[in-house]
Amino acid sequence: MKLLTPSQARELDRVSMDEMGIPRKVLMGNAGQCIAERAMEMLSDIPSPLILILCGKGNNGGDGFAAASILYNNKFNIQIHSTSIKTGLKDYRLIYYFKYDALGIEIGYGTNLPKFNRPDLLIDGLFGTGFRGELRPEFIPWFDWINESTFKVLSIDIPSGLNGDSGKINPKAVKADTTLTFGAAKVGMIFRDGKEYSGKVTTGDIGYPEIELSGLQWELIEESFISSLLKRPKTESHKYSVGKVLIIAGSIGMTGAAILATFGALRSGAGLTITTAPSSLNEIFERSIIEGMTLSFNDDGKGYLSTQHFDKIMEKVEWADSIVIGPGLGRNEETQFLIKKLVLSVKIPMVLDADGLFPFNNNFHELNEREFPLVITPHI
Repeated sequence: MKLLTPSQARELDRVSMDEMGIPRKVLMGNAGQCIAERAMEMLSDIPSPLILILCGKGNNGGDGFAAASILYNNKFNIQIHSTSIKTGLKDYRLIYYFKYDALGIEIGYGTNLPKFNRPDLLIDGLFGTGFRGELRPEFIPWFDWINESTFKVLSIDIPSGLNGDSGKINPKAVKADTTLTFGAAKVGMIFRDGKEYSGKVTTGDIGYPEIELSGLQWELIEESFISSLLKRPKTESHKYSVGKVLIIAGSIGMTGAAILATFGALRSGAGLTITTAPSSLNEIFERSIIEGMTLSFNDDGKGYLSTQHFDKIMEKVEWADSIVIGPGLGRNEETQFLIKKLVLSVKIPMVLDADGLFPFNNNFHELNEREFPLVITPHI
């Protein structure tokens, strides 16, 4: 599943309108239609439901007004509240505001939380992907009321208050049952608090063109894709033909990380593994890693690897098809030098994990100097 950062979502908007000639009012009208259809699906089992739509001053607010007109015309009971006064709405957003206003239905305004009739569904259009920083204090009562209530919540594009890059909330966000996102889900909806607050994520087609955006191309790897990669070994296969993995891992107090990484490589189908070990810890490795091989390096009792082991490790790199660096390696300065040197020297596919990432803390741009396949594992 494709993912977008907030900046990529803005780029998609800009390119669609400025370069592809799609009017914003068309995109917003299509968004309103998608929201209305999703709302009707969520309320299909409730007789005469009441819908409350909360609109901010941004695009999500405009989408909310667009959905309101469609839902009203489909005979739904609508309450609508804008946290911005009419003069706070701009350009194309006013089109759908005026369209709804012309129906003669009362619209609430302001950031003070009114006493609403309890809705069956709340449509959250307060903030969009542009939200970042700390939630303003006047909105905290709104979010508390929403999250403590029992009605269903549908968020437009992204739950209000959720950072679309990091997936963090500060200090609160709307907790949605369903998030209807446009273009593609945002990366923040996958990370950290994002999954809990986004609920069920669905994507609405509002007419964006298929274009390649700048920056990293993000995709969520799904279970079905992984399953398609796992093939039963051929009858004539043998341990030398199904992959050899070199594992640079483990130090005093953290031998378990190296052992588990080895088991993981073997369980994934690798035919052979070699796990490096400081000689002072080699007995632990040998007792535990009974299916894989070990390679012991003299460490003078220190319990960690260092740059003095670089050349011998590189000799084994020639043997391997892929390499794992980092689990439980520790953060000794000599070990960090070794890691950096290996990352930039090894030319086979690499998984960089845990302590292997530490030398690049706040310097991740250095990883761009590596020209060969690299997988990094998620760490704060």
